Amino acid sequence: MLQINSTSNNFSFKAGLTNQLKREIATCDVTKVSSYFSKYKITSDFQNNKTVAWCVLKCFEILKSLNQKYNVNLGYPNGIFVEDFNKLNIDKTGVLGFTNFAPTKLYLNKDSIIPEKTIFFDKLDWNKIDEIADENYTFGTSTTDFFLETFLHEFTHVVHENNLLNNKSGADVIKFLLTMLNSDFINSFQKKYSNFIHTICNYALENPLETVACDISKRIISCIDKNTLLPQYNFIDTSPYKKLPLLKKIILQNSSKNTLYTLLNSIWQGNLNYK
Repeated sequence: MLQINSTSNNFSFKAGLTNQLKREIATCDVTKVSSYFSKYKITSDFQNNKTVAWCVLKCFEILKSLNQKYNVNLGYPNGIFVEDFNKLNIDKTGVLGFTNFAPTKLYLNKDSIIPEKTIFFDKLDWNKIDEIADENYTFGTSTTDFFLETFLHEFTHVVHENNLLNNKSGADVIKFLLTMLNSDFINSFQKKYSNFIHTICNYALENPLETVACDISKRIISCIDKNTLLPQYNFIDTSPYKKLPLLKKIILQNSSKNTLYTLLNSIWQGNLNYK
């Protein structure tokens, strides 16, 4: 989910949380995780939730490894928080986590402004992340049954916004994001692209921003070694998210073919035709 105020394989990550990973979570030092994030100018408050702290650390390490090994520029969040969603001004129905896309007042009883690219996870019992992952996959709200996907999904929203901000003005980014969340536009988008997007997962059809987040999550998970939880190859090389020369970019943007690749690239670049 997000907040603003592709491969077609049915990839299934067979290995859930191993006993070793469970021991790592049980011994996770939440204070050290927050201290580590602060070195990257990421503010965090996990409210001593070891599971969330460990899982988001693993997600961060995946992005960091991709950036370092393959010289890509996948953006990091400005903040990561565990919070009681009843304290926030959001639609809480079925929401486990969300990403804030623009500076806004989120707390019902606070005047503080939450910056863009800030991730929130609900304050609940996260010990059953295997079961949560299986349920999400069964109902089509995630692309795999990988236990990190709920967390990784929010990081991919940040990755997407970071790319938009690197290529557009702040005002243009906000305009694009608001349009992608406009109900009339979403209805038209779903009718036009339903056949393509269902190959990712059902939830990818929610809106264009979820389409990209689901697709990137799926691609990252497909390249992860199930033992080290680190990427084995650069998924971007054969994806719609590869940086293209200007001429190829123009050709792709002007393509009349409604292929999934073209659609994902248009959303990724903030160039989806919505007029």
